[in-house]
Amino acid sequence: MIIKRRKKRKGFWFELLDAVISAALIALVIKSMFIETAKIPSSSMEDSLLIADQLFVDKFLYGVSIPFTKIKFHIMEKRSPKRNEIVVFIPPTYAKSDKPLFVKRCLGVPGDKLYMKDNVLFRNGEKIEEDYLKLDRGKRGYFKNWPFPENSPYYTANNADFSKSEHILPGSWPENGSEYTVPEDYYFMMGDHRTDSYDSRFWGPVHIRKVIGIVRFRWFPFDRIGFIK
Repeated sequence: MIIKRRKKRKGFWFELLDAVISAALIALVIKSMFIETAKIPSSSMEDSLLIADQLFVDKFLYGVSIPFTKIKFHIMEKRSPKRNEIVVFIPPTYAKSDKPLFVKRCLGVPGDKLYMKDNVLFRNGEKIEEDYLKLDRGKRGYFKNWPFPENSPYYTANNADFSKSEHILPGSWPENGSEYTVPEDYYFMMGDHRTDSYDSRFWGPVHIRKVIGIVRFRWFPFDRIGFIK
């Protein structure tokens, strides 16, 4: 009887361990392929998203990811990013950033013509109402008009190494006062805190392959938990 009891107890622990490992693997695969977590590191998306906000990101909407990597295949994608969506993406090489992920609002899709005057965004010749926008009027006043002057030091791309093909800035960068046309397969990302955001105005558009997913839900802090619009 003692031997049988030990065997049963041993079998129970093995089954429990197997169940825990299986559940952990399933959870990791789901996170890797379908859900990403992100944490806001800066003030560039205030007041929509604040520093240290914890987010759930829908990765499956824009295609399938290779498990345990950030490499995406844009197959089985439901659709491409839309204007005004807050998305998570890998910063392009020419952004020269050490951050693995950026969170910005998509404000230009392929073919859109963009420029800014006195902190007002114009898209395809129409003024865009941005009720989420945050502006510090006394801060970085030189950011209020975009494109910046030609060869402006504010463009990260001017200081980039273009010796490798993946560093090449796509499309023709606009001269001061002219419109910028978003190239095919690229998206223009900007922060809601427009006077304190390092975004596509400085380093150009983001290729669809770099887009990880759309921000869906803020799960922390608990007093501001809820869906993101």
